[in-house]
Amino acid sequence: MIPKLKRFEVQVLLHAGHPQEEVAEFTGVSERSVRRIAAEEPVSEATAGGFEDRRGAGRPGRAAAFEDMVREELEREPGLKSLELLRRAKLKGYTGRKSAFYEMVCPVRPSQSELLMRLEGLPAEFSRHDFGRSTSSSWTATESGFISSPHA
Repeated sequence: MIPKLKRFEVQVLLHAGHPQEEVAEFTGVSERSVRRIAAEEPVSEATAGGFEDRRGAGRPGRAAAFEDMVREELEREPGLKSLELLRRAKLKGYTGRKSAFYEMVCPVRPSQSELLMRLEGLPAEFSRHDFGRSTSSSWTATESGFISSPHA
């Protein structure tokens, strides 16, 4: 399949008066494709997205039938894990793969974008870096076992 942008390029060159053989050589498209593109209706937008960006080709997956059920469950319990959603869907008859189910759950789940805490400060202000001397620790035997004593 020839991308929409390449089709637009062929149509512009043909409209400018270049012969089909020259357009084919310049664009890297076969002469037969150039003739076919010339017969098509003009491309309205010169964007990279074309027919290949179309969604919904083919039949819907098994998980699509359970999207409403997932939406209802997440409205009732927003923190519900995907694994639990999958378990409930299987109880209702879901027979598909778990990865397909998880892909369907991801866009349905509401995003959690609330900010819990903001740390305002300079880098390394909230961390501690000790560059002092290293002390060796010694072990002291007691009745209950060994105890580490760092300042021996």
